[in-house]
Amino acid sequence: MGAGSVWVGVQEEGDPGALVRIDLATSRVVAEVPVADSPARKQIAATDHAVWVGGDGAIERIDPATDVVVQRVQLPGRYISALTADDTAVWAIAVDRSSASTLIRIDATTDAVVAEIPLEAGIAGYEDQVLLASGSVWVLGVTWIEEENAEYGSDLIRVDPDSNEIVARIDVDGFHMAAGDGEIWVEFPADGVFDSYDERWRWAKVDVDNNQPSEPFTFDSRGLEIVSPDALWSVGYDENDYVRITRFDPDLLTKEAESAPIRSYYHDAIADPSSGSVWVSTQEGVVRVDINKGPNPDAATTTP
Repeated sequence: MGAGSVWVGVQEEGDPGALVRIDLATSRVVAEVPVADSPARKQIAATDHAVWVGGDGAIERIDPATDVVVQRVQLPGRYISALTADDTAVWAIAVDRSSASTLIRIDATTDAVVAEIPLEAGIAGYEDQVLLASGSVWVLGVTWIEEENAEYGSDLIRVDPDSNEIVARIDVDGFHMAAGDGEIWVEFPADGVFDSYDERWRWAKVDVDNNQPSEPFTFDSRGLEIVSPDALWSVGYDENDYVRITRFDPDLLTKEAESAPIRSYYHDAIADPSSGSVWVSTQEGVVRVDINKGPNPDAATTTP
């Protein structure tokens, strides 16, 4: 989300891909920008002044004033698995053909690469995440070990944007993270490896003041999107394999409200408390759910 819009990666058979722009006020498609690769949500970062799209060998910059690609930052031989941005910098995970990963910093004013930080083991281009929170850059990833046919979570890596250096590696075997107020929530399997449908999942809160994780706790949520003092917002499948948006009490971790079922395979989602909406990308289009309506809100659909 950025520049008053939701940005969605799409692809039609035979086409390289495009970025669709949906206006927040009207829920209507207002532009479609051709890009080199069809990006997933973690490969898109939007601010009010630029939209950044990662792919194979480059990061493209789109001007939201014109809906045109105005710059390509070339990163030959590397694949951009995830990125995030603010008005000063773009932070991207770049993975080469040997699965070695680097955190790339791009100056948002000059579009120049100004730092490259090796990430070492654990970040291999599969389900990677990078986010900005509490004055730091946070990185998490999943590694698939082909010989074992198993997936392992990574350390939570903390980078100081002032020094462009890794300042902490927190042993959490994390598969997913979300930022809260002074803490990073991390989800992980109890035995450290995703290996069965009956896997027991746990959460920990990492204190940003001391980089210490809490004792593991159980929280019936997959796909936690927003952590706020008022509510937790999650998007995931229910017991019938329908997609539902769920609001939880942030202290008791109990379910407070749930959307009507969305009967479609979904790709990703983003919550926006400022407009009171959660946007869910599905096979058929994009579903916008009003999260201010309380239990079982109706869902309005926009199809690019």
